[in-house]
Amino acid sequence: MTAATIVQTLAVRGVRLAVEGANLRAFGPLTDDDRTLIREHKPALLALLADIATPPAPEPVTVDDLLATHGEIVAGCRTLDVLELADPDDLADFRDLAALEGFARALLADRRVRPLPDASLPPLERLALEIGDDVMELRRWLEQSAQGRRIRARIEREAGACDRVLLGLRADPAGGLHAVLLDALEGERLHAARLGR
Repeated sequence: MTAATIVQTLAVRGVRLAVEGANLRAFGPLTDDDRTLIREHKPALLALLADIATPPAPEPVTVDDLLATHGEIVAGCRTLDVLELADPDDLADFRDLAALEGFARALLADRRVRPLPDASLPPLERLALEIGDDVMELRRWLEQSAQGRRIRARIEREAGACDRVLLGLRADPAGGLHAVLLDALEGERLHAARLGR
């Protein structure tokens, strides 16, 4: 009898063999004849089972891993909002972007997450929708200072600037629009100034 036949015969009866170091371990009900057969064919069984590649256990997936892989926006939502509602045991499934997008759409349909304003809208209109203000009022407010005009120009012209502001507002809704605008758009310079650089 070959080692492969022994493994198959035992498996049919619900017995699984595994290699542990230099030993074989049987899981399931063994008869005395089974034990004798295993002892007689131990070297061949060890060689066979050692050759069978056991897939490595998947590495744990973290929210940070998924944010780095898929970005901060998925299916029109803040990715972090979506992942915070996921079961931690399901995070590995979201390595697949389609699965994460499907989960986000389901959460949107259930109104468990709020979508970001439509990306096809002009940037200032998206920002006004997010803060619940009129776009003309927001424009007037930004036009009151040189810094406001600079921020408006960046929001309207710089790719990704509006998304950074929207994400900043979602991350810190109580932080105030002015602080979020400064942090999201001028964060590097602002932080450097605070540190005295």
